[in-house]
Amino acid sequence: MKKILFSLPLLIILAAILFHPSDASSQESATSSSDEIREKVKDKIESVLNEPKAYIGTVTDKTEGSLQIKNSDGLIQLVSINSQEVSFVKVGKTTSTIKFGDLAIGDHVVAMGFSAVNGTPGVKNGNSVLEAKRVLVTEALQTPKREAIFGKVVVVGKKEATIVDKKQKEFKLEFPKRWKGPDLDELSPGDTIIAAGEVNGIIVSIRTIQVTSKSSPTPSPEE
Repeated sequence: MKKILFSLPLLIILAAILFHPSDASSQESATSSSDEIREKVKDKIESVLNEPKAYIGTVTDKTEGSLQIKNSDGLIQLVSINSQEVSFVKVGKTTSTIKFGDLAIGDHVVAMGFSAVNGTPGVKNGNSVLEAKRVLVTEALQTPKREAIFGKVVVVGKKEATIVDKKQKEFKLEFPKRWKGPDLDELSPGDTIIAAGEVNGIIVSIRTIQVTSKSSPTPSPEE
């Protein structure tokens, strides 16, 4: 009986050792888990860095190895340039290859490449720097103006109409698939209308049309 009572605590201790890992094993497991998390984060960062990006805007500053671009939101973006590795192309009516020296402040560009992130080389003042691989010089995109034009219809065609305003300036009305107002074939020369839409020069892409007065029919001559 004494032997049984004496061995019972020993059995409890052995069971605790067998079924509960030691502190050393727990630390090794935690370290391994932490290493796996770091590796996944590293892989994620590398995948982000390997995604191509583009900075679009106007060149505001230029050095031997970089460009500073101001985008449409007014933010300054930095572009790293290695002129030996970057291709420069001017896009217009014709496309031509140019040199880095041909770029000037005020040019509108599309810089394409790969970006760095905070904590990696190529970062300046906490901002991400694009390592350019290709730079396009293009015309800046023009934001169409929306205006309402009051005028008189002078010509009605199959796909467009022409009006003149009170200053006798001529506008051509282009009709998209959808707009608010009368159909094109319901307009007649002499109608007075208000045409609202996006204006680019003398071209008006119609959004709404309102006829304020219809043309008076020309009386037929008496026989």
